[in-house]
Amino acid sequence: MATNYLLSRSYQILARNKTYGIGEVDIIAKDGDVIVLVEVKAGSTTKYGLPLERVDRRKQAKLRKLAARVSQEYPDSCLRIDVIDVAGDGQVAHIISAVEAE
Repeated sequence: MATNYLLSRSYQILARNKTYGIGEVDIIAKDGDVIVLVEVKAGSTTKYGLPLERVDRRKQAKLRKLAARVSQEYPDSCLRIDVIDVAGDGQVAHIISAVEAE
């Protein structure tokens, strides 16, 4: 669902579920000249908070570390971290630059 959403907005998908020693990036995409790490949150329940709320400080710190690792693969590109929330009914919310990359 998130991949199709990005493709429909002219993003190029570079990798999905890419694992590094420090964790996994759900989607690595390209938006123009920008490399985008996409954290996908999905769920039909709010028992543990809304999907976007589950990107807490600890997860943000991990995403920043992953961004530093990914930037080594794309040294000449700008990088950003987005979050995509896929609701149980299929609605997609895309937060661009949801986490500031360092």
